[in-house]
Amino acid sequence: MERYPRQHDLSEDLQVTLRVAQIEDVESLFLFFNELPEEERQVFKNDVTQMENIRSWMVSREFSFDLRLIAEKDGNVIGLGSLYHPKRGWSRHVGECRVWVHKSWRRKGLGQLISRELMFQAIRHGLAKIQVKLADRQVPSIKMWEKLGMQREAVLAKHVMDLKGRKRNLVIMGMLL
Repeated sequence: MERYPRQHDLSEDLQVTLRVAQIEDVESLFLFFNELPEEERQVFKNDVTQMENIRSWMVSREFSFDLRLIAEKDGNVIGLGSLYHPKRGWSRHVGECRVWVHKSWRRKGLGQLISRELMFQAIRHGLAKIQVKLADRQVPSIKMWEKLGMQREAVLAKHVMDLKGRKRNLVIMGMLL
């Protein structure tokens, strides 16, 4: 994608690079995922603390559009965003966004930067709507997406289970583009 890599200023003295993730990033993503809190990794269908599972995720092409953006500083992955939508079916016009930020880079605007970039790409690729799915305990993420224009569309009671077996509500947020 010709838009990347791209430098972004989070503040006057803080610059990060956004670029498209490549298969060569498996080791960097391995380090990134292993530093994320365990409960944030559970959205993946496979254990992303295993190198082979990250490699499989990177080469997976089950969606017609599947973008993974890496945010990096000094060669280290500090954030990751994904945007995808299905090849077929009645929701093929809807993209789903996911964003992860390294704990030491939170509350600096990096999550918003990645999210805005995913929204831009959704528009660029002709999607009519984007959505995010978050556990109701992910309050900072919910507030960030609301600030970007997302609205709560549904809350599915006891729909997700945390690592300790507790059932939590799933918040589905969406926005027409």
